[in-house]
Amino acid sequence: MKSGKLKRICFPAVAAGIIIPVLASADMRLTQKHHQDAFTMMGKTQPAKDYTGTMWITSDKARNDMDEKSTIVRLDRNVMIVLDHVKKTWMEIPLNFAEAAKKQMEKEGASEEELAQLPEAMRNLMKGAMGMKITVTETGETKTINGWKCRKYIQKIEGMVSSDSEVWASQDVKLDEKLLAKFNAAMMATMPGLKESLGDLQKQMEKIRGVTVLTTTASTVMNANMKSSVELLEVKEGSAPAGIFEAPAGYKKQKGF
Repeated sequence: MKSGKLKRICFPAVAAGIIIPVLASADMRLTQKHHQDAFTMMGKTQPAKDYTGTMWITSDKARNDMDEKSTIVRLDRNVMIVLDHVKKTWMEIPLNFAEAAKKQMEKEGASEEELAQLPEAMRNLMKGAMGMKITVTETGETKTINGWKCRKYIQKIEGMVSSDSEVWASQDVKLDEKLLAKFNAAMMATMPGLKESLGDLQKQMEKIRGVTVLTTTASTVMNANMKSSVELLEVKEGSAPAGIFEAPAGYKKQKGF
């Protein structure tokens, strides 16, 4: 198997999938406050940043707006759409990723031997990309944040990106956890290797009961130390604006599947 072909196919989808923090309930709008401390990476200093993000959830669609980028999940069309608001571009990535990867490699003239090796190659590549260890520990500490009674967890991630987080989650937030599981399954289980790689991670994440209200994180990326936080401010029922789950007019489609 020529790994170059597979890397070009897999990595954009994995990266796009990771940035989606899907919470769920039918026709709900979530408002989150994001903060990033100033940091220096490879000699370049990035200033501190604060912004308010919005997430819309319906029974078969989700959109997460995070400053300069947005991610749309369309279960009705079995695709994920990634928007870049700076470049005014968008990319469509299939959720049935294994089938799409095979078709793409066929277009590139892959041999029968390469296609036969695809499932195992994808599993190995995903494990390399996602190789990490996560542990979640419940502390028993509680407090009320933005009107929700929350319980504190400590989350530690070791791998290409290492981080330590305080996670405050509440079972009082009225969101449909079954729908949450539905979106997460669509994101992960359809990608060969990713589900296997994240099996232990999912078991750890299931220790966090309810919906995350506040997360404060200290992480290390390429020897750069970063501190950030995400806080849930509001959950409100409403009708999602027309066209919000489509790529905006005037955005240029990037080459994909």
